[in-house]
Amino acid sequence: MLFQPNGSTRAIGVAAVLALFAICNMARASTYDVLHTFCSKGNCADGSMPSGGLAADQQGNLYGVTLDGGKNNSGALYELVAEGSGKWKYQVVYSFCACDKAFQPVGNLVLDTAGNIYGVTATGDTGGVVYELPAAGRSRKLALLYAFCSQAGCADGLAPSAGLTYAGQSSGAFYDGSSPLYGVTSQGGANGSGVAYVLQSQNGSWTEAKLYDFCATGGATCTDGKNPGAQLLVQGSDTLYGTAFGGTAANDGVVFKLVSHRGNWKESVVHTFCAKADCADGSQPEGSLSFDSGGNLLGTTAHGGSPCQSICGTVFRLSPKGKESVLHVFCQETNCADGEEPEGGVLVDASGNLFATTAEGGDNREGAVFELSGTFQIVHSFCAVQNCTDGDFPVAPLYEDAAGTLYGTTPSNGGFGSGGVAFGLTP
Repeated sequence: MLFQPNGSTRAIGVAAVLALFAICNMARASTYDVLHTFCSKGNCADGSMPSGGLAADQQGNLYGVTLDGGKNNSGALYELVAEGSGKWKYQVVYSFCACDKAFQPVGNLVLDTAGNIYGVTATGDTGGVVYELPAAGRSRKLALLYAFCSQAGCADGLAPSAGLTYAGQSSGAFYDGSSPLYGVTSQGGANGSGVAYVLQSQNGSWTEAKLYDFCATGGATCTDGKNPGAQLLVQGSDTLYGTAFGGTAANDGVVFKLVSHRGNWKESVVHTFCAKADCADGSQPEGSLSFDSGGNLLGTTAHGGSPCQSICGTVFRLSPKGKESVLHVFCQETNCADGEEPEGGVLVDASGNLFATTAEGGDNREGAVFELSGTFQIVHSFCAVQNCTDGDFPVAPLYEDAAGTLYGTTPSNGGFGSGGVAFGLTP
């Protein structure tokens, strides 16, 4: 929380001010719990390598996917059921299979008000799919809503590596089951550099339409961005924001905006990275964006920042007019104890505090969760216990429940022979 003066004219001693400053910069005690360690069953039947963050249903149960493992060793969709007193029951809801023509699920899931689950797979018999898994109690047969690379040259897109989004998602509202779903593919399209797309349902049938082909301007430099790989952010019914990891002369990436006018979508670049000397404004954004209360965009870049002794990375803010401010540069402490290479995007809570992960750095060089709320602090450094049973290398977005507990995943470690963890963290 930011400290704000109340306007009192009462003098405060210098010592008191310094003491308050010290308190504000102390690392706050936090509670970290491993909810499940993956690959804990024979042949990793419970899944391995969680490939996205966690999403909650209306009862507070958590859902996610693994890239590998499951009954058919093609990935799994799992559930963590809240049993009270901090206890969670883990179960595989669905094991993917090559027989589904869809395997290796990735990204965050979308849950609708009826309990149906929507997601994407990066691969399959074609170029990845969008799928729906019906709610519990119904036949849990996977329904393929759309298969990419269905057009010549994969003009419709290839490899939807990011999860889906919809209007109202950023406010915490559940999906209504019929509104448009938006996403990106990191490859394919008219220029082979990815597309933004929309899926729409009509009378139970789903259709896909491209909103934009990346690398449409700038020739080989792709000044409009290329290879988008993060979840889109929806504003209203006609505006989308996102990040593209590549594009520009040095392949440093952009933040882009897509606006619809009577059904025609137009892309514009909000910010081109590495626009300052030594990439002081950051380079190569990989994560999703969030809004703050002032309508500014908040996000991270995996690289860049100045001064930078290694990979580094930044937290940035973009005003509604596109002016960028760097809020934090990583790897400013010895051995990057303050974290390095944030990839998962940012979460902004109701009080305006920002939380996210870094894939590397932290006290043990295996990644960290950090908080930025006027001051910067590491909330948890991974691999804090023997054999890294708390996981390492977090790259997925965080989820926050109503009580302020953060939930996330790591794609690796959890102990010898393990395949990552799902965790809960109370800052």
